[in-house]
Order: sequence, then C-alpha cells, then structure tokens
Amino acid sequence: MFNFKKAQTQTWWIVIAAIIAIVVMALVLWFVTDKGGKGMETVGDALDSFGDCDSDDVADFYDKCPCKYGTTDNEDYPGCPSSVTEENIDENKECTDAEKEECK
Repeated sequence: MFNFKKAQTQTWWIVIAAIIAIVVMALVLWFVTDKGGKGMETVGDALDSFGDCDSDDVADFYDKCPCKYGTTDNEDYPGCPSSVTEENIDENKECTDAEKEECK
C-alpha cells in the first residue's frame, strides 16, 4: 500500500495556518468595527500627531509651536517662527480653539 503520512503532515500545517489566519482576520474586523472602534480612535490620534497642521515641514509631534508656521532652521524651538525665544515660547506653544478646528 501507499504511505501518505508525509502528505497528511503537510495538510495539518495548512489547516492550522488557515485557522490562525481566520482568527487574526476576526480580531482585526472586531477591532475596526464599533466594538473595537475606541481602539482605532486611539491609533488615529497617535497618527494625527505625526501630521503637520501648520505646513512648516515639522511634524506636530516634534513641533514646539504646532499651530504657528515656523521654520526648520530654529534649532532651539523647531517649527516655531524665528521670533520665538525662551521668554515667549509659552504663548506660542498652545493652539487656540480656532486653530485646532482648522487643523482637523
């Protein structure tokens, strides 16, 4: 008779891989639907921090003045206008409500 043990072993690996793929797909679908949507909002917020609201070529995550257009040349305060100094950085760091809405 024929010996099919090798073929049976390979079949089990295919079945196990298919089951793992189905479980992973189910988890991904659950995560992006309403039940897991809160998790995606958190991911979305994290990705938004890498955006560039003021289009000054400095990602908001690194931008010391995320809503004010600045330059990459300002080594002490990247993304801030050249007029920003240690004395007035606090008033330039925060975004107004109107600026926040404009960035959305």
